[in-house]
Amino acid sequence: MMLSALLVYMGEQPNATASLDLFGKMRTKNSKGVTIPSQKRYVGYAEKLMGEKADFRPLRMPPLYTLTKVVLVNAPDMAMDPKTSFKLELVHQQAAAPVELSKSSMSESETMPPQWQSWTVYEHGKSGGDSYAEPQASGNFVLEVPHGAPTLLAGDVKIVIETPKGKLTQLWFHTGFAKFEPKGGPDPSMVTVAFSKLELDKVCKDKKDKLVPRDFGVRLELKSLQEEEPAVVDRRRSVLIEELAVGVASLKMSDVLPAVEDDEGDEMTDDDDDDDDIMAVAVEPVGRVTPSGSGEGKMLMAQAVVVPARATALTPRK
Repeated sequence: MMLSALLVYMGEQPNATASLDLFGKMRTKNSKGVTIPSQKRYVGYAEKLMGEKADFRPLRMPPLYTLTKVVLVNAPDMAMDPKTSFKLELVHQQAAAPVELSKSSMSESETMPPQWQSWTVYEHGKSGGDSYAEPQASGNFVLEVPHGAPTLLAGDVKIVIETPKGKLTQLWFHTGFAKFEPKGGPDPSMVTVAFSKLELDKVCKDKKDKLVPRDFGVRLELKSLQEEEPAVVDRRRSVLIEELAVGVASLKMSDVLPAVEDDEGDEMTDDDDDDDDIMAVAVEPVGRVTPSGSGEGKMLMAQAVVVPARATALTPRK
C-alpha cells in the first residue's frame, strides 16, 4: 500500500489503479498485490490528494461528523442478533517519551519517533446502544448510537463490526475523502456513506458467499457539523483533541512491526491483521478516556503513507 501510494505521489503512475496493478505484477507471483479494500481505498486517497488541484485541507482540517447509526445491509442471519456490536476507533500519534529521559536509560523502541495508533472511543455493546431489524427494509440490521454518545469523529476512522460468533468485518476511511451523500429528510446535515461487500475488509474474500450474501454492505449514517457556527466547530474539535491527547499520554512506546506481504499477495495474511499494514504498530487499544485537565495534542493522519510530510489534522483555527 505504501509503495503504491508513493508511486502516485511521485508521479510515476497516473492513478491509483495503475499503481496497484504495477505493484501487484512486480511484487507478487499472481499479480494480486494489495487486495485489502481499506488499503486500496487509501491509495485512492493519495490519487485524490495529488490531483490537479492538490488540496491538502482534508489533512490539515478534516471535516467533523457525529456517527448516529451503523446499518448492516442484507445482513446474514448470524448478524441479526442483539449482541452484534461495533467499535469506533480514531487514529492518533503515540505519545513521545518525556524529554527529560536520557537515551541511555531508554530502550531501543522508546527512542524511536512516535508511532501511529488507533484509539477506541466507542463500543456499541458497552454503551447501551440499540440493535434492531430495520422495519422499512427486510434483511437490514441497525446498530443505533444512543444520544450523547462519544461518536465525534474526524480524519482517519476505523469501524470494526462483531457478531456473537466473532469479528465479521472492518473498514477504514478518512472524513476528508469519503463520498458522503445526503440522507434526505428534514435534517439537511444528515449524510450517509456506504460500502459494498467488495469494499469491506475480510468479507471481500468470501467469494462463494458462504459468510455473507453477495449484496451485503455497510451503511454509516452521520450528522455533518460543517454547517455549525465556526466557534462551535472549534470547541468540538478542541474537545476531541484533548481527549486524544489524554489517551495518548497513557500509552507506552511499542515495537514497530514490519508490513509483510506474502509473495502470493496479501490474500494469505490473517484477517485479524488486516489493519497491521495500515498502522504498522502493535499496541492494543485500551478503551475510552475521560478528559481531565487541560491537554494539547494533535491527531495526525495515518498515511504518512500518502504524503512524506506529516500534516496536522485537528489543529484549531487561529
